[in-house]
Amino acid sequence: MQIRIHHRTRYVFDRPVSYGLQQLRKTPKSSHGQMVQSWKTTVTGGRKELSYEDHNNNVVELISFDRDSTELIVESQGEVSLEETHGIVGRHRGPVPLWLFQRTTPRTKAGAGCRKLIRDLPDASNGVEHLHALSRLVRDQVT
Repeated sequence: MQIRIHHRTRYVFDRPVSYGLQQLRKTPKSSHGQMVQSWKTTVTGGRKELSYEDHNNNVVELISFDRDSTELIVESQGEVSLEETHGIVGRHRGPVPLWLFQRTTPRTKAGAGCRKLIRDLPDASNGVEHLHALSRLVRDQVT
């Protein structure tokens, strides 16, 4: 499947801005089942200062605001080819070990509402089926 994406963010300031910097992470990655065919981000009311890849291989663009600007527009657009994988993305290739994401922290500990929401899910031992059921539950229950 081929998709076209066009995303626009517009900032309007009450008073002219003397200085501003912002990091953008708006570029999709080519990865399992996804290939970026073309991508472009433009800035009106500012300019791109530099671009680099972060520790998760995301493209990061640093933009500055034009002096005395009252509006900044960031537009990203491009084409991405997608392959249906039914949510299976293959072997993990990132720099962070997967066990790190399984840790419970004070910010990720499930509260009473979350525990109630997932109570009737199928047994977690059936892997992908469990994850698909969880995905459907979130889609159906969380506005």
